[in-house]
Amino acid sequence: MIDEVYMDFVAADPPIHALRHGDRLISVASLTKVHGFPRLRAGWMLASKEIIARAAPLYDYTIGNLTGPSVRFTAAAIERRSEWQARAIERSTHNRAIVKEWVAATDGLTWTEPAAGITAFVRLADGGAAGADAVAGVGAMSADDFLEYARTEHSVGVVPGRFFQMPGGFRIGYGCDEETLRGGLAALANALTAWRAKETSAG
Repeated sequence: MIDEVYMDFVAADPPIHALRHGDRLISVASLTKVHGFPRLRAGWMLASKEIIARAAPLYDYTIGNLTGPSVRFTAAAIERRSEWQARAIERSTHNRAIVKEWVAATDGLTWTEPAAGITAFVRLADGGAAGADAVAGVGAMSADDFLEYARTEHSVGVVPGRFFQMPGGFRIGYGCDEETLRGGLAALANALTAWRAKETSAG
């Protein structure tokens, strides 16, 4: 089973689905991410006829039935799916360029630019080197300590890299509006500058 909930961030014709690579594969997705309708709680499964036939009886036991209005809204959303997809791709592409510019302008950060989507992993310079979380120029700075400082003192939150077995960095999301994104990135850069000054004075 392949979770393809973010796949529509990739504009492909025909669409990319795991099912195309074997009839034992199952593709699942929903309207909650790319299309921006999390409250509809609606999605789909693509599989062979045999797998669909076996899965269908389980539906009532695991999912239940959507309300009438939810079904109608879901049908309308699916009819305009390509429109929502285009909007999402446009926003993610625009915002990714903003993040790219921010990483390049912020000393001590690196990243591998993602090809699509709305999340990225940013590395603190030398973070995680030799099993440590030290950041270049800041002594034995812990990535977790810095991110906690950014959260509590600068009101900006990102996901620590240790949750992805990559403790020397953090994950950010950029699916929001431009004003919110720029504000968050500025706050994070300010937090990094303040932390460095704090660590330097302490040393």
